[in-house]
Amino acid sequence: NRQCYNMFGCKGVYWHTKNLKFVVRLTDVDGIKKYYGSFENVEDAIETAVEVTRLNHGEFFCDKIKVKI
Repeated sequence: NRQCYNMFGCKGVYWHTKNLKFVVRLTDVDGIKKYYGSFENVEDAIETAVEVTRLNHGEFFCDKIKVKI
């Protein structure tokens, strides 16, 4: 498996150009995309994305994610 990270270094974190906020949208274990909120700063968005991923994947969560801020 190849891991892919966007320009923020974390899967599921995107810049919304119209609202000028960072958005967290992730695919759950059933393959359904879910919206988890919009944030003023990237740090809060990344923290939310990592926590949601940890909850979704449980014991299979990879805690060695390389996040660049």
